[in-house]
Amino acid sequence: MKLNKLNKKIIPIVLAGFLLIPLFSGLILANTVNSETCADECAYIGQTETSGDSYRTCGNYDSDCCYEWSSWVTNTPDPVTCADECAYIGQTQTLGDSYRTCGNYDSDCCYEWSQWYTNEPTCSDECAYVGQHQCSGTSGQTCGNYDSDCCYEWSSLNSCDNQCYSCGDGVCNSACGETSSNCSVDCGPACVNDCDYIGQHQCSGTSGQTCGNYDSDSCHEWSGWDSCDSQCYSCGDGTCNSTCGETSSNCSVDCGPTCSNECAYIGQHQCLGTSGKTCGNYDSDSCYEWSGWDSCDSQCYSCGDGVCNSTCGETSSNCSVDCGCLSPLVDIKANGSNGPITVSYKNNITLSWSSENSVSCQASGDWSGTKAVSGSQVIQMNEVKTNTFTITCEESTGTETDTDSVTVVVTPNPPVVITKPAIVTY
Repeated sequence: MKLNKLNKKIIPIVLAGFLLIPLFSGLILANTVNSETCADECAYIGQTETSGDSYRTCGNYDSDCCYEWSSWVTNTPDPVTCADECAYIGQTQTLGDSYRTCGNYDSDCCYEWSQWYTNEPTCSDECAYVGQHQCSGTSGQTCGNYDSDCCYEWSSLNSCDNQCYSCGDGVCNSACGETSSNCSVDCGPACVNDCDYIGQHQCSGTSGQTCGNYDSDSCHEWSGWDSCDSQCYSCGDGTCNSTCGETSSNCSVDCGPTCSNECAYIGQHQCLGTSGKTCGNYDSDSCYEWSGWDSCDSQCYSCGDGVCNSTCGETSSNCSVDCGCLSPLVDIKANGSNGPITVSYKNNITLSWSSENSVSCQASGDWSGTKAVSGSQVIQMNEVKTNTFTITCEESTGTETDTDSVTVVVTPNPPVVITKPAIVTY
């Protein structure tokens, strides 16, 4: 009979023990097993719920990160005298980063502390919920629980994620297979290859270009020209490629033997009269030579050098300091004639004159005074004689003049014959 009472006591205790072991195993596993989306059945680990003389305890008893109730356990009175080490099942006690939990871990009915456990590091969610999605260009990543804690983190980027691009989004995503054939709205109309295959090469002189795909369509095109392309020239090809650095020193087979400079440095200049030449490298070797003569070289003459360089366009108009001024020209007429003319005493004449390249004119002879560079004047001939009217005009410097004259002969008027009637005397 005593054995039966012991059996009645032991069996519920053993059952309770088996039920409580998953409780704390679940507490440990809750921080180490990946979770799917779930909902807590209870509020916190150790929370208890009673029904009559039975109870159940909140914990994590499966592989997700959520709390669930244990199976119902029936309390059995324990005739063996014992004392509780702690107040209630689920009570926790911490020490540093370790904790222990109150429960019934042996064959009596009293509560005792569990062994000490170390807390797992606290984590924080990188994203809001399982299945949340974000894009970076055409790559995407999804929120989930991908490690041993209970927090959400982003997956690795998935390139060409179909949630992150589509035909019609305004971008030709050629890296993800969009082409003018399958997505002309983004990639444009079908294109035509400019060259045959990627890597094809062609030369023009020492420059080269290579076939490839350098834009957003799917067709091949030529690259830009690469000057001094090593595939397009070499020492020994029969041409001294001086623009690409070949010289008589490093490629005498093409550039000939060592040469000597005709002049001292590039840009050196010399003159002969109004012609000049300049030092430079005008051939395929590495030496300096004179250029050809440049007639009317602006470095070899200038207005003000004391020489009127008429072959180079200097004139008295654009360089009077060297070429002087234009000579003045003057012309005078009497009654429109170069003279000489004859007029009668007391008659009027008109003198008219004009000049070129003149700034002032002076009258002399049978008239006088300063005159305009052109003009006319009426003069009455009050003396019977031969008159000379002279005008002299000068240019701006006063060093050159021109003179012209016209002769006017004044004759007396014919005598007046007065006829009187004859007187007859008888």
